[in-house]
Amino acid sequence: MTGRGDSGLARTALRRTTAILRRPTTIIAELAAIALAGALAASLPQSPDAEAIRAFGERWPTLGRAAAALGLHDVMMSRWFLGLVGAALCSLLTVQWDQWRRVRRLFGEPIEAAALARAPFRREAAAASCKKIPERPVVASTGRVAVLGSPLFHLGIVVVLVAGVWRLLFFSDAFTRVIEGETLAPTPEAWQVQRGGAAARPFAIATPVTLEKVRAERYPSGVLRQLEATLALGAGGGPRRVAINAPLDVGGERVYLTTSWGVAALLEHRAAGGTEIRAALLDLEGAGTRAWGTLQLPDGREARLKARIGPEGRPDRLEVRLARGRTLLAVADLGPGAEVAIGPGEALAVAGLPYWVQLRGSRDPTRPLFFAGVAVSIAGAFLMFGVVRVDSAVFVEGERVVVALRPQRFAPLYAERFDALCKEWIG
Repeated sequence: MTGRGDSGLARTALRRTTAILRRPTTIIAELAAIALAGALAASLPQSPDAEAIRAFGERWPTLGRAAAALGLHDVMMSRWFLGLVGAALCSLLTVQWDQWRRVRRLFGEPIEAAALARAPFRREAAAASCKKIPERPVVASTGRVAVLGSPLFHLGIVVVLVAGVWRLLFFSDAFTRVIEGETLAPTPEAWQVQRGGAAARPFAIATPVTLEKVRAERYPSGVLRQLEATLALGAGGGPRRVAINAPLDVGGERVYLTTSWGVAALLEHRAAGGTEIRAALLDLEGAGTRAWGTLQLPDGREARLKARIGPEGRPDRLEVRLARGRTLLAVADLGPGAEVAIGPGEALAVAGLPYWVQLRGSRDPTRPLFFAGVAVSIAGAFLMFGVVRVDSAVFVEGERVVVALRPQRFAPLYAERFDALCKEWIG
């Protein structure tokens, strides 16, 4: 008895849960919550951009602490967001079950003349005065395919949500900063930051990638207009262009150019122990005429660097200020190839002033499924709003001929069709 009672309670709970999931208000609330989560992810800095998260916390301390406590800096990877998407998916699946059952019932349902008793277009005339009298009811229906609109629209949303859950599990992203002339090895270790879903494998490109050149265009005000880079794939590979909002596809992987870029100061540190090449990545200021950064030397000294952008749009000079704490030890203005002595038998030389950019690599196996879901939703929306089912019937009722026409919506648009039907039968 206990087992049967538990089974009955479980079925009752399942029915109640299903009824709640079927409610339009439930689905709207779930989709609104997903939209709100997306807005939060777009408004707040997201992992793995640690610098942006730090700057946000410094500018808005209280909001920064609250966002960190609630996990709002990694919205799309959070468990609560995955649960929200799963709940919305379950709701849509229950609605889909009802919708496709309705389609099966209505699509092949015959039209009964009696069902048109309250049609918005209806005219009667004495049979003796009519041009033709139907021997049996003449019924017709056009646009029945419109009944597929809502199920297809929601099916597309289901596919998009499935793609979203799949992506959360299997996507992989990676970020790295690359200097002009540097080559990325075809290994995950070549990328400085890796992130991905629970079932994802680390991101890597199957072929070496060399950053050949960075080119920037600016408006007269100095604001950046366009940033693009030329990449070479593999040994002897031809140049490939990548720009902001113009990614590069390499097999199943995609490479993006981010807005982070600047000047790389390549310095030769010459000392008694030998020569060492050190790279300092300098950040450009807003106008793009100078770049700033620092380089730490082994004994605690700090080289404070300022690069100037020449008239050709490339960095051509580097100001080096050597300091220990607050004590300034040396100042020099150097071009590529020049050097400055910073101690007995010790010097710093400028080996080059190339640009650096940050690349983002992405592997998303759900992209085709996502676009398929969007296409299905668009097709469903077209059927919902672009196709109208119209039922018509001509039949004899007593001694009178009845002509009826019933559009599902936009009834005034079908007045001419009704008039033509009346002229054909009534005259």
